[in-house]
Formats: sequence, structure tokens, C-alpha cells
Amino acid sequence: MSFLNIWPLFFLVTIPFLILLYILKEKSEDLSVSSLIFWQEIYKTLEVNSPFEKLKKNIMLFLQILIALLIILALMNPFIRFFGKEYTDLIIVIDNSASMLGINKEENCIDRGKAIAKEYIESAANSTKISVITANKDVEVLVTASKNKDLVKDKIDSITKSLSPGDLNGSIKLVESMTKELKNYEVLFITDEELDIGDINGRIVYLDKNKSNISIDNIAHKIEDGKVSIISTITNRGNDDYSGDFYLYGEKELLEATSIKLKKGEEITLNFNIKDTDIDYLKGEISGKDAILEDNTFYHVMKNNDDKKVLFVSNKNVFLEKALSVVSKADVIKTNDISNISEKDRYNLYIFDGMLGEYMPQDGNILIVNPTENNLFGVLGEQAGGEAVVVSEDIPKYLQNMTFIASKIKKTEMPSWAKSLINIGDKSVLFLGKHNNQKIAVVNFDFHDTDLPLKAEFPMLIDYICEELIDRNIVNSNYIGGEDIKINGSSVYDELILTTPSGRVHTIENDSILKENLELGVYAIEDNNHSFNEMFSINFPSIEEGNIMEDTIEDLEARSNNKGSIKGMLNITPYIISLIMLFIIVEWVLYKKGY
Repeated sequence: MSFLNIWPLFFLVTIPFLILLYILKEKSEDLSVSSLIFWQEIYKTLEVNSPFEKLKKNIMLFLQILIALLIILALMNPFIRFFGKEYTDLIIVIDNSASMLGINKEENCIDRGKAIAKEYIESAANSTKISVITANKDVEVLVTASKNKDLVKDKIDSITKSLSPGDLNGSIKLVESMTKELKNYEVLFITDEELDIGDINGRIVYLDKNKSNISIDNIAHKIEDGKVSIISTITNRGNDDYSGDFYLYGEKELLEATSIKLKKGEEITLNFNIKDTDIDYLKGEISGKDAILEDNTFYHVMKNNDDKKVLFVSNKNVFLEKALSVVSKADVIKTNDISNISEKDRYNLYIFDGMLGEYMPQDGNILIVNPTENNLFGVLGEQAGGEAVVVSEDIPKYLQNMTFIASKIKKTEMPSWAKSLINIGDKSVLFLGKHNNQKIAVVNFDFHDTDLPLKAEFPMLIDYICEELIDRNIVNSNYIGGEDIKINGSSVYDELILTTPSGRVHTIENDSILKENLELGVYAIEDNNHSFNEMFSINFPSIEEGNIMEDTIEDLEARSNNKGSIKGMLNITPYIISLIMLFIIVEWVLYKKGY
């Protein structure tokens, strides 16, 4: 027998006081006698034996001592180990991938797994050093070799639900490394996927789920001739045939509803056509409850997903062409004939390299390289160059120390609406500003006359200029759980405001990656001035995490049964409490009978 607590032993000091109370307790009784002739002898005998006579005759005292001892024993939480041995080190590995959101009897696998882990910790000896690891697409060590059970259980409680695909296979190498020098250890793996632990001294707890699962794997759209074509892919990933309904919403308005029937393992693609193109996002939903409720709904943001069109006008500039090729979310169209531009053309950014036409576009932003005469600012010819340095704090930190040499530059009159970013001496060679609601940047030299294209910072500088001029999306439109959500921030915005599907609002930094506390659904993101608003969705990774295979389930159940009980102990506290209640009843009965 082992004990989880030893502090209740302190209460043993109450037993002598209980006995003393019974020794000192007076108990007299009136009796009728026929004679007092032998009274003196009887008194002397009783005076000698009275304390011990009280103890011998008072069964109530023994019952109360026994009850007190049982209460102390119950407080010590005794248990009996019925197999195995005590280990000096215990490592618990918990699968918290997206599939662990699956349910069985209204409880999801991750919560069941956490409860099992805490119960197993209670059964470990107080001297056991416990480590806790979680694994999905990443492996994280939460606790290392701690004897503080309360701390370990708090860390297990802190494990959150994850939307990332993955399994415990990625944790095997880490566990092998941790146990390499350990001689007396045990590893407990808690998962819903089949796992081969090789020679590791461990046990696997398999958490089964409901055996039916229908998933929406994708929703996509295409706009042609003012109409929206929508497709949705639905798969039966469970072991039962499915009959139910599919609902398609435009935001919160029901657009389409259709009945579907799918056999085990069957996939179907639904097609819809709608006229309304002014919809922010679509939502697909299937009826019924199954093993994984999270893949019964799919969101698809329709806006914000077009690449920005860039027109690059140049005779030949290989350096600039290569730099533009790595600018994200930009569809660059090249031409060497400026006369091709007309009022009918619509681009997000116009880049003029060494040439300007009579027509100056009014709809997009403009980048002018090696400028010629124009009506935006004065060009006064050429002048000698020199060493160029950054003079504006608006330039990102990774470009602040950039320098380059220009053999010659254009002599221009910087307009009042512009701000210089890079200078040679007191002459601006790169300025940026806003004129008549157009952002305009001017580079006052030919890249061929500088060593800038040879610098590592060159493509980053071009990307920064384009970032300032192209009104690009801050974020992509649609994500699957586990994908990195990169916020493509701009120096124009100090910070951004994120609104989650549940309505939580908080600020995020530019150029950050969202990883923690993610939810399924549609997010909104905007700047402090509410000058723009974008949306993106996160959906369950059903293709990786939604499959429930009948053969796999049977195999997991068989292997789980072969491993035996994971508790490793019999908690006898409930039995002791039952005995306490029984003896209290016996004491009450004896009391009523006059003992």
C-alpha cells in the first residue's frame, strides 16, 4: 500500500486525548443493596481497578478510536499498486493535434486525455520526476523533470485546443533523446492515432471517437460575366452512410440548400451559381452531429484575393525586372512602348523607367525611375553623384544602414508634397509623397549608373517601395488550420486591429505571424483609422485530420486492451469511507442501547 499524503498523520496526537477523556469520565449509577457489610472491601477493589475497568468495558471508546484512525487513513489517500513498479522518471506525451477535437459521448479527446494524464500523475510516487510534452505539427516541452504534482497538473490544464494537423510521431525522437540516459523510466502516450513507439518503455492510451464523420473539405468561387460560380467538396470520412442536408450562406443569408447522400468513403462536389457578387464571405454547413463537429462548417472569404496589377514601362532593365519578380501579390506586365497606355487601362501601379508619356494615369499609383521632363516636378538635367545614404526614419530598420554609390543623378526640384528618403549630400535621390490622391515615388538615377543592384538590400528596397505604392492585401483570404498566418504589414500602419470570429478585439503588430488562440471562422483586420478592412478565414484541416478508419479503430481498441489499465493503482479511499459510515451507524445503535 502507498499513500499520496502523509500530513494527516499529525492527527494521531488526538488519540491519547480521546482515551484520557474516557478515563476521566465519571459514570455513576444508583443501585439498591441489601447490606453494606462488604462495602469497604468492594470500594478498595474498585479504586485499584477502575481506570482499566472503564477501558475494558467501554466498547464505544474502541469504536471511536477506530473511526478516528480510519478518517486519518482516508485523508492520506491510500492506494494499492496491482502491477508494475515505481519509476524515478515519468514522461507524458499528449497529442493535441486538430483530430483530438473529436468527440465521444459529448466529451472531446483532448479533455479526456488531460483527465487521464492527471489521474496517472496522482498514482505516481511523490519522488517521481515528471515531464510533459505536447505534439501536433510542432513538439513542445511544457515541464521537465518536476516533482511538483500541482505544477505539472496546472501545465496540463493549460494545454489548449489546436487547429494544427499532426500526430505523436514527431515526438518519438525527442522522447528517445530524453530517455537515453535514464534507466528507470516510463512514457505514457495519449493519442487518437495509431502509434509505433519501438523500444521505448511506454504505454499508449488510445482515445476513440464516434465512428461517423462528414467533412466539408473546400469551398471556392469564380466570377465570370457578373455571376459567381461556387463549388464545394464534401467527403464521408466515417464508417456509416450519411443522409442529410448542405446549406450555403452568403454571410448570414441562406443562398442554397440541397439534400445529399454519401456512402462510406464517398466524395461529392456540389456546384452553385449565384448573381450577387457583393458578398464578403461564403459559409457552408452540413446537418447532423458526428465525431468532429469542426469540419461540418467551412468559410470562404471572396474578397481580397486578387493579385495587384503592375504595368512596367522600360526599354530594358534586367536589374529592376528581377527585383520586381519577387514582389509578392503583384502581377507585373512589361512593355517597352509607352504609347500602349490609354485612359482605358487600369493598373494598381505604373512604373516608368527612363520614359514618360504625354498621358499621366490618374487611377493608380506611380513609380518614376530616372525621370524625364513631366508636369509633376521639374527635371533640370544631370549632375555628378556620390555616396547615397538613408535620411528618413520611414525606411525600415533593415535598410537604415544601406549605402551605395551613384556616378551621376538627375537634378530635380523636389515638390512640396514629397518627402526625401535617400540623399546624396543635400540632394534627394529617392522621394515619396501623395499628390491628388495618388502615391508617387521618384528615383533620380538610372540603376545602371550605380552599384545598388549589386547590394543585398536592392530587392528589399524595391519591395519596400512597391509596398508603399501598391495597396496590397494585409493578409491572404483563406487558410487551413496549421498554416502560418502572415500579416503583411506596412510601415504606413503603426498597428492593426484584429477581430476574431467570437468577437474578441485586440491589436497585432505589423509583419507578425498569428499562431496562438486561433478560432475557426472569419476574422476582420483593420487599421486604427479604419481606412481599410480585410477579412480572412480559418478552416479545419479535414483532409489530414478528419479520417476515421474502421480497421484502424478496431486495431487501436485491441492494442489498447493489450496494454491493460493505465491507472496502475486501486484507490481504496472510497472503501475506507464506507467503513467509517458503517462504524458510525454501529456506534449510534450501541449508544441507543445504553452503552
